Amino acid sequence: MKSWYYDESKHSGVDYSSIELIQQCDENHSKFRNFEKEAEEIINALQLTTESIVADIGCGTCAITYYISKKLKKNICHRKSK
Repeated sequence: MKSWYYDESKHSGVDYSSIELIQQCDENHSKFRNFEKEAEEIINALQLTTESIVADIGCGTCAITYYISKKLKKNICHRKSK
């Protein structure tokens, strides 16, 4: 591959495979964000119900999805509460 070609197979952004990094990121963001409030706003805007199906695919630390999943009848969020 030519050195000036963009390597689409190369990872970009933050690698959230480390639980320590996730906790650090969420802690930093919680200083200026309210994940639970943001989740409520999303639930209301999308008119989600307990019967809704929500998927979070590669969207960071799942901080907002964690709170959304608590409102669903079937919760398969793999994130542990703090």
